[in-house]
Amino acid sequence: MIDTDGGAPHRVISGHFIEGAPIWSRDSKWVYFTSNRGGGEALWRAPAAGGSPILVAGNGQEPLESLDGQFVYYSKPDGSIWKAPAAGGSPILLARNGWAPIVESSDRKFIYYNGPDNIISKVPVTGGEAAPVLKIGTHAIWTSSVAGIFVLDPDAKGGPAIQRCPFTHKLSGIVRLPGEPGSYTDVVGGPSVSPDGRWIVYLHRDRPDTVIMLVDNFR
Repeated sequence: MIDTDGGAPHRVISGHFIEGAPIWSRDSKWVYFTSNRGGGEALWRAPAAGGSPILVAGNGQEPLESLDGQFVYYSKPDGSIWKAPAAGGSPILLARNGWAPIVESSDRKFIYYNGPDNIISKVPVTGGEAAPVLKIGTHAIWTSSVAGIFVLDPDAKGGPAIQRCPFTHKLSGIVRLPGEPGSYTDVVGGPSVSPDGRWIVYLHRDRPDTVIMLVDNFR
């Protein structure tokens, strides 16, 4: 880690292992990461101030800390959603078909994740029956805020659009976007909602990235 104002970086985690995908805990006291230090890829966390890593979940990836910081939601390579105590402990299977938990609802009752067949799904945080929430296009990208789910769908009916879906599961607004569907499919990242919920930042490719040139007397 390094100070945002600059300076010398210092190492948070030591050891000769393959590690990656670090994210902060909500209180900024911990760093979650994946590592093979236990013999296979697993989800760990380490004190940001330095100290020994703690195993959170074996074979875990794509972590999302709960709003109260007590649990971590994550997915496994087999396509399942799990929940484990952040300090380590027995995990709980939440959903058998899904990956990448994205957001915990503001009432802390549900976790939303990518389900099969391009469907955003939800499951109770205590476990139980999963339910579909919203069908999205093949190239759609979605994110969330306290106000709900926001979907940038290049293939939306009527043209590319950003759709807002509160946690009530009903689309409440559509913002049409300029350009062709293909200008939104080959971008990396986004959209992202501002902390105050008033703005959305997204990527749009407004011109081709490749130009064919003719060169005279090429040798």
